[in-house]
Amino acid sequence: MRQIIAFNNAKVGMTYGKLRVADINSTTGMVILDNKDNQITLSKNKTIELMPGIGIRTANQDTITADMPLRYYIYKEITKPGTYELRGAVANTDQDTFTWDNSTFPGFYYDIDKNLGTEKITFTLINKTPTSATLSDLIDANGNRGIVYATEAQTKNFKFKPWGQYDVIGFLGEKYFAAYDSRVTYGMTDAGETVPAIFDASRNKNLMINEQISKVLIDDDTVKLVKKGESIKLKDGYELVIKGINNDKQMYLQLLRNGQVVDESFIAPLLGSHTYCYRRTLGDTRDIVVIAVYFRSTYKDEEREVAVVNGIWQISDTPTLINYGQQYGKMSIRNVEAMNMTITMDNKGNPINLTRKTDVEFMPSIHLKTADNETLRYYICKTETIA
Repeated sequence: MRQIIAFNNAKVGMTYGKLRVADINSTTGMVILDNKDNQITLSKNKTIELMPGIGIRTANQDTITADMPLRYYIYKEITKPGTYELRGAVANTDQDTFTWDNSTFPGFYYDIDKNLGTEKITFTLINKTPTSATLSDLIDANGNRGIVYATEAQTKNFKFKPWGQYDVIGFLGEKYFAAYDSRVTYGMTDAGETVPAIFDASRNKNLMINEQISKVLIDDDTVKLVKKGESIKLKDGYELVIKGINNDKQMYLQLLRNGQVVDESFIAPLLGSHTYCYRRTLGDTRDIVVIAVYFRSTYKDEEREVAVVNGIWQISDTPTLINYGQQYGKMSIRNVEAMNMTITMDNKGNPINLTRKTDVEFMPSIHLKTADNETLRYYICKTETIA
């Protein structure tokens, strides 16, 4: 491995993490680093630091074969508070069209472990000169406008696998829930207990039929001990409180939002009732599960009342609208296929001119930027803020 990078005060032999300075070119001012004496082995589910703040992350893949090789990427870790730019690949006016996907734009949703994520943006330029171009809002001969965004849902297992599957979709760079998937109706825990899929607990399963999707807030299978009187902290002001366990092995639960009780329930894990579900009506989608908590077991004696939690799921109860014409910055929804689970947007009504030193936010938090240069170069980027 060799790395070419600019350094100040570098000397041959100096080390930076697993890399050392191999050569310094005084003419070009370039410093070359390599990993002499530091062999790096890539295997699944690893995070390896190469240099301070820069590392390699590998996928936690279920299957690794010649046809499905190990996936990995290089990253830079930033923890200092501030607003940062996730930049995509750079394009120029020599190309009539350019497409960014999750391999060329880190601002899109991507699950490296499951290789999930389908978002892509295509730019088509007209009226090109070396220093300018236009992203038209009119339909061209191929039926497309200057900017076309497309995304498609994919099936994903819950972290707590006995719950089955759901359809996840990347939208504007975020992870969204589209529907509960019916292909698994129940699962089995390690202890051999049958668990109904969340699909069966919802009256309506597919948000996209009603032109909406919802952010995935929690998808977790961490084992936790929760005592009587303690709460399971959820998102959006929700918390699930264990009020007590009676002698009939029933557990009394209260769901609070911002301190107010919104639901009460009895479940009995030792008698086969393990999953607490909270349903809401989201727009035109009636009684869909927005919160689920799996209780593996309970324990009670004279001194203690304890429950073991093994799965938590939550989606936002404020859905995101994807109805025709819905505007997101300079882009608007053109088509939603609820059964194929696809969304497309374009820049109808919003032509964009590219000239030097342009900065246009064409979708929420996603910008188009051009170089301050006589030869037009451009890229898309997403801003992220560390509090």
